[in-house]
Amino acid sequence: MNILIVDDDLVDRKLIKKMLISDGSHHHDITEVTCVSEGLKAIEDTHFDIILLDYNMPKEDGIEMLIEMRAKPKLGNTAIIMISSSENSALAIECIEAGAQDFLPKGDITRDSLNKALIYAKKRFEAEQRMHNSYLAVKHMAERDQLTGLSNRYHFEEILKVMIANNKRAKNCVALLALDLDNFKNINDTLGHSVGDEILIQTVERIHSCLRQNEGFARLGGDEFAVIIGGICNINQIGMIANRILAEVSKPFLHEGRTLNCSVSIGSALYPNDATESHELLKCADIAMYRSKQSGKSRISFYKEQYQYEFSRRVDIQNSIKEHIEEKNFRLFYQPVYCSKTQIMTGVEALIRWPDTTVNYTPDEFIPIAEECRLIAPLENG
Repeated sequence: MNILIVDDDLVDRKLIKKMLISDGSHHHDITEVTCVSEGLKAIEDTHFDIILLDYNMPKEDGIEMLIEMRAKPKLGNTAIIMISSSENSALAIECIEAGAQDFLPKGDITRDSLNKALIYAKKRFEAEQRMHNSYLAVKHMAERDQLTGLSNRYHFEEILKVMIANNKRAKNCVALLALDLDNFKNINDTLGHSVGDEILIQTVERIHSCLRQNEGFARLGGDEFAVIIGGICNINQIGMIANRILAEVSKPFLHEGRTLNCSVSIGSALYPNDATESHELLKCADIAMYRSKQSGKSRISFYKEQYQYEFSRRVDIQNSIKEHIEEKNFRLFYQPVYCSKTQIMTGVEALIRWPDTTVNYTPDEFIPIAEECRLIAPLENG
C-alpha cells in the first residue's frame, strides 16, 4: 500500500513506520509529513491508499484536513485513519462522522491492530465510494433533463437561488431569460414527437453557442427553456445575448431533407429591479415571454409592471370563460340585418355578450382569448 503519515510528532511517526515495515506480509511505500498543509500538497502530487492522520497538530487539526478532503467531488479518493493520543470516544465519533474510516488511539496501536485497520479502512472506503458514486448518478438523473442533458426545473431553481445570493454580495444584477419555441406544437402534431425531439436537441445546441460557459441553461418542460446571466452591468448585454439566440433559432432546421422553420419568444426579468426572490423573478420573466408571444412572436420583451396587470387580467378572463361556458351564462343578442335598398329584413346577426356580472368584458377582449385558448368552439356551441 502507498501510505501517507501526517503527524508532527517524530517519535510517533517512527513508531508507526516501524510497525508498518515489520509487517512482512505486506509491502508499504511510506511518505511522512509534519502538518496539514504538507499533507494536502502531498495528496495533490501522489495518490495514497491510506492516510494515517494525527488529530491534534500545532497549526491545524487533522480533522480540518479530513473535512477539506471529503468536500472534494470524489471524497478525496483516499481512505483515512485518524490517530490520536486521546482515547475519548466522543472524539472518535466526531472523526467518523467527518468522514474517517477508522479511529485509533495511539496507546492501542500494535502491529496487528494497525494492519487490520489498514485493510478494513481501505475496504470500507471502497464501499463508501461505490455508494457515493451511486448517489451522484441518481442525483444527476434527478437534476437533469433526459432528452437534452440540461438542468431540469428543480435544479435550475436551485442554481438561480445560489446565483442571486452570490450576486447580492457582489451587488451585481442577474438577468433571467424565459424562452418558449413558437408553433412547436404544430411540428409535434404533424411530424411526430421524434422529429420534435430532434428540433429540441438542435435548438439547445444553437442556444448553447450564444452563451458563455458560466451561464445557467435549463429545460423547464416541453419547449420551455430558461437562461441565467450573472454579473449584468448594462441592460444592453441582455439584448445582445437574446438577439443572438433569436437569430440562431430562427435559422431553418433540416430533417431528412426537409426544411422546418421554428422561432423562439423570449422574456427577460432583472434582479433586483423586477424581483428579489427567485420564484418571483421566474414569474416576471414568464410574463414578459407571454408578452413577446402576443406581440407577434420571435422577439424579446423586457418585464414591466404593466405586463403583470395585463397577464392577471387575461388569466381571469380565461378562467371566467370556462366557468361561464359550463354554467351557460353567456348572453346572445340578435341584431336584425336589413337590405339597404328594400329596407326588408334579410336575416339576423347573433352577438355574444359577457354575462351580466359585476366585472364585464367586451367581445373584442374575450373572444381573442377564447380563440387562443381553444375555447371558441364550446363558446359558440354553448
